[in-house]
Amino acid sequence: MFYGDIERFLAGLYPYRWPIIAAGLVVVAALIAFAFRRGWHLVLRQHWRLSLTVATPVLVLAVFGGWMFISPLFIDVTVEEEFPFALEAIVPDDMTREEVESAMKVMAKVDQEVVEPMPDLSSSPVANADVGEVQQVSVDAPTGSPTPTPRPSATPTPKPTPTATATLVPDPPSSPEPEAGPGSTATATPSPTGTSSPTATPEPTATPTPRPTATPSPAPTAVPSPTPTAAPTTVKLKSGSFRDADAFHKGSGEATIYRGPDGSLLLRLENLDVTNGPELHVILSPHQNPENQGQVKLAGYTDLGKLKGNIGNQNYFIPEGVDVGIQRSVVIYCKPFHVIFSVATLVDES
Repeated sequence: MFYGDIERFLAGLYPYRWPIIAAGLVVVAALIAFAFRRGWHLVLRQHWRLSLTVATPVLVLAVFGGWMFISPLFIDVTVEEEFPFALEAIVPDDMTREEVESAMKVMAKVDQEVVEPMPDLSSSPVANADVGEVQQVSVDAPTGSPTPTPRPSATPTPKPTPTATATLVPDPPSSPEPEAGPGSTATATPSPTGTSSPTATPEPTATPTPRPTATPSPAPTAVPSPTPTAAPTTVKLKSGSFRDADAFHKGSGEATIYRGPDGSLLLRLENLDVTNGPELHVILSPHQNPENQGQVKLAGYTDLGKLKGNIGNQNYFIPEGVDVGIQRSVVIYCKPFHVIFSVATLVDES
C-alpha cells in the first residue's frame, strides 16, 4: 500500500504537471549554473572515472523510473482490434489459435480475382445435337418421378368406297310379225326386254391396328431428406460496464465474455477509455466490486496479462481450465503499485 500512496500523491499533482515540469527545468538549470561557478565541473573532470561510475546508474534509474511511472500520465495508447476470426473457427489439432488468427487476417486482406472468358456455345455438344439428342442431354428428371412412356396411337386404314357395276343387255332386233292368215293362229312371241342387273362389290372391312399398352413405371420411392443441424455459434456469456475507481482513476467502456463454437473463451473490451498508468493488467476477479488488492486476488482470480492500450477495442483469450462461472468482475489493475484503475461488474446474459 506504500507504493499506492505514492502513486495517489503523484496523481494528486497531475493537474499541475505542466507548471511542475517548468519549475523542475528551472531548478536543474540553476544547479548547473551554480556548479560551474563553484568549479565543481573541474573536480568531476579530474575524477571522471568515479564520476562516471556513480552518475551512470543514477541517470539510468532516473530516466527509466521517470518514463515508467510518469509517462503514462501524459501518453494515451490506443489499440483497435477487430472481433477475432479464430473465435468462430474450429482450431485444427496441428495449429495454434494464434496461427489460425494470423492466417485468417492475412487472407482477409487478399483479393483473388478470377476472370473467365465467355464459352463458345456454338461448339458445345448440346448446340450441335439433334432434337432427339437434345432431349436426351436435357436436365434429368428429378429423382422419384416416373418417366412417361410415349403412347402410340392406332393408324386408321382408309375405307374403300363401294362401286356398283350395271350390265346392260341390248334388245334383239325386232322380227316382223307374221300376218295372220285365214284359218291360222298367230302366236305372239314375247320380245325380250333389256334389263340392268347391278352387281355390288363387297365392302372391305377396316382391320384395326392393335393399340400398344403403356408399360407401367415403378412407383417412386420417397427419399427422406436429412434433418438440418444448426451450426454452432458464438455465445455471449457475461457482460458489464467499467466505472471510475476514484476521482483520478477513471474508466468507461464495456467488457464481455464470449464462448466460441469449440468452447474457447474470449474477453473483449469495447469502447474502453481508462486512465493510463504503469504496468496495467486485466484481471478476472471472483469479487463483484473489489476495492483493494485482497479483494481483487480472491481464490480463483485470473490475470490475463498487460493491458494492450488504455483506449480502444481489445481481445483477451481466457486460458483453458478457467471457470468463468465464478468470475464476477473485470479489473484494470496497476500491478507494481497495487492500485485499482477501473472495475466492470459482470452480469450473466439471459
